[in-house]
Amino acid sequence: MRVLGERAPYEAARLQARCPASGSAALPHANPPLQAQPPPSPLRAPSPLRALYVATIIIVTAIAGCAGNGGDDAPPESTCPSDLPDDAQCPQIAPSYAAVVAPILEQRCQGCHYPGNPFSSVVLSEYERVFAARRTALTLVYGCRMPPAPAMPLSAEERRALLAWLVCGAPDN
Repeated sequence: MRVLGERAPYEAARLQARCPASGSAALPHANPPLQAQPPPSPLRAPSPLRALYVATIIIVTAIAGCAGNGGDDAPPESTCPSDLPDDAQCPQIAPSYAAVVAPILEQRCQGCHYPGNPFSSVVLSEYERVFAARRTALTLVYGCRMPPAPAMPLSAEERRALLAWLVCGAPDN
């Protein structure tokens, strides 16, 4: 009999799945079968470890996305401007959601982000849903990841308006 160590529960469950007759039903004197336990998730780890894991993911994503080599769909670094507005100017620069932002979202985003689309869980047809997705939207728009190819990129005006609105907290104005 070989020693399985910490993999014993996984091996026992795997063997029982392949050979049901070798389980405890076939041998009445055998111990009950061991239940397979998944390895602990880093997200369920104690708080300092979880924070380190999340920080690592954010840094790796930022390096991959901002370095211009994040994948085939990543635009070259030179085509994605570094134009994030300063949040100190927010009361003066926040565009109107109803007059400026909603029409941009309707024209440029709702072709994919509509209710019932099986390929996108993010719906951008109502203010409440847009507000809920504001942080992700800011990251994706600023990183030139939305809209993705082959869609036309946002114009400079659309990009400025969306970024200013998102940086200013996505007000319902």
